[in-house]
Amino acid sequence: MTKFDRLLARLAEPGIVLRLAALVVCAMELVSAGSALLGARTEPYDGLAAWVWRQLGGDVNDRGLVVICVLLLVAFVALIFRLARQGQTTLPVNQRLAWLLLVDLLAFGVTPGLPFLVTALGAVVLPARLALGFATAQVLLNTGIYVYASTTAWLDQFGMLFAMLALHGLAFGLGRMAAAEGEKRRWLQAVLAEQMSGEHLLAEQMRYNERMQIARELHDLMGHHLTALNLQLQLGGALLAREDKPGASQALDRAQSVAAQLLADVREAVSQQRSSQRIDLSAALQALAEGIASTRIELQLDDAARDLGPRAAQ
Repeated sequence: MTKFDRLLARLAEPGIVLRLAALVVCAMELVSAGSALLGARTEPYDGLAAWVWRQLGGDVNDRGLVVICVLLLVAFVALIFRLARQGQTTLPVNQRLAWLLLVDLLAFGVTPGLPFLVTALGAVVLPARLALGFATAQVLLNTGIYVYASTTAWLDQFGMLFAMLALHGLAFGLGRMAAAEGEKRRWLQAVLAEQMSGEHLLAEQMRYNERMQIARELHDLMGHHLTALNLQLQLGGALLAREDKPGASQALDRAQSVAAQLLADVREAVSQQRSSQRIDLSAALQALAEGIASTRIELQLDDAARDLGPRAAQ
């Protein structure tokens, strides 16, 4: 996998997607707010903050309202970042729901068109049933707000219900897809970590078994030869004590012969042990290639693959 592929995989993570979407929305709103502060005519904010501002006697085009909405938007994006980064693992469900309600309140404070991001976030960080209930409540609440503020005919209001249903349904569906993908990625990471741990353990076990088998064979070989070598050396020492130099010399020659035979037997045992542990991977790889029915695999093996040590074969 190239660096570009890893970057694309990283950008496809649910938390990254939601944070990027929040940043885009924040950038658009900041551009609009900056234009309003510079005196340009822009679409006024129509959220809860604007409604309270009007109730207090203010105008929706006042700069004070723009500043308040920008602050609410910044807080909204900051909380989106926090929840998207923490995901499903670090907070209990009730705390996640409480944070989502706070984020939703901030979104409604800016504009009723913003909470669809909260619906998508809820689909990612909440269990499926709770996320579905949250999305349904979002649809009903948004539709109620637009119907309450609208003076159009009932048919247009009915169309608004379907529009909200489509918008939040799309956000919910994309959020659940992202959540499922993230869960699958975490599961694969756990499986990979477990497999790597098992491979390390198996390698250590193979090394241990190899050493134990060599140690047993060397013990059997060396026990016999060392006993004979010790007897010859004791005999040579006794003959030297009697000043029987010819006999002592013969005993030392036999001891030297036993030592040479011992060295040769040890080398042969180690060589046989290593040669007996060579592994032919051709049959295993052929079975693996034939077992993958979705992809046609043409297998070509070098001779080196038919004569591998245990660790290399693993």
